[in-house]
Amino acid sequence: MHRVNKKVLFLAILLAAITSFLIYSYIRGIEKSDIQTEYSYIVAAAKTVESRAEILSNDIKMIKVETTSVNPQAFTNMNDIIGKRARSKIIEGEQILKDRIATEEQMLLSYVIPEGKRAITVNVNEASEVGDFIRPGDHVDILVTFDKYELENNVQKIIYPRVTKVVLQDILVLGMGQLQEVPEKPRQELPKTVTLAVTLEEAEKLTFIEETAVIKMVLRNVDDHNKVTTSGALREDMVTDRGKIVLPK
Repeated sequence: MHRVNKKVLFLAILLAAITSFLIYSYIRGIEKSDIQTEYSYIVAAAKTVESRAEILSNDIKMIKVETTSVNPQAFTNMNDIIGKRARSKIIEGEQILKDRIATEEQMLLSYVIPEGKRAITVNVNEASEVGDFIRPGDHVDILVTFDKYELENNVQKIIYPRVTKVVLQDILVLGMGQLQEVPEKPRQELPKTVTLAVTLEEAEKLTFIEETAVIKMVLRNVDDHNKVTTSGALREDMVTDRGKIVLPK
């Protein structure tokens, strides 16, 4: 009986020693891992910063991240950012990168136009610009209503009926009025013009349309960039031969 107790005691001591060794090895592994991991301090957004808004000191903060996770364009000094403007919306917690901010001069229109595009300004009113809900950075479709048009030659007379048609889709809005809008400076009156980013071919169409037809802008969902083929809308599409209005399905 005495010998059995000794065996139990020996096993208990052995298990305790093994457990202690495993715990010690685990702790040493964690410490060694911490020593080998390098960290850096970078600037991140303390809260969401809207597009074109001026970046203030309370908009940003320093955060500690693993060096391997640092973007090469990340800022490491808050003073390099304060007073500049966000080119596009910056989400809370996001690393602030050099290509996401700009000086006041760089926010001028020529810096905002996408490569391969041109800026063109068209006249608008409250109805044509979706009740003043359009803002720089939005994308719109351009609807045009063409009046009845007759074309006659030596052979035949062609009559083009009055029609409403989508002529341009997913067009970037660069600015409203004479200058680009700054979110923290609300407008006092509705802008009379909207500046759009278009290709040269689209600029030709817009110039012709503005002089000959009625323009309407359709505001798109921020994530919707799909283009749809339409056949246009005629009076006959909505009115029966008895003159009754046919509601869209």
